[in-house]
Amino acid sequence: MSHFTSKRNREKVAYNGHMFTFVRLNAAGTVKFWRCDQRSMEECKARIHTLVSTGEVIKVINYHCHGSDAARVQVNAICTAAKRRAEQTMEIPAVILNEAYRNASNATIGQMPSDRAMR
Repeated sequence: MSHFTSKRNREKVAYNGHMFTFVRLNAAGTVKFWRCDQRSMEECKARIHTLVSTGEVIKVINYHCHGSDAARVQVNAICTAAKRRAEQTMEIPAVILNEAYRNASNATIGQMPSDRAMR
């Protein structure tokens, strides 16, 4: 399971080729509730519950009404890594983006935002 940050600094996780956005914790603070990030666009009702301590998925609720997109998950991973690196180092954007794109597949690169948008 991969963890990302959304454009609005919300916690996201990838599970089985789908992206989920953190919603809230349970009353005891031991379980995280996640909903599909395509909830508003696709009206997807899929949800998962994970343990806070291990991150293990303990419950899957409903099924996705749309297909999974592995390239989209990779795009989010690359964008998050590039943003973190830009915050932590003083490298110029071109160097950061070249490093980020180095191991990306053609399908992933095709879905990436433009270099201008990434800067």
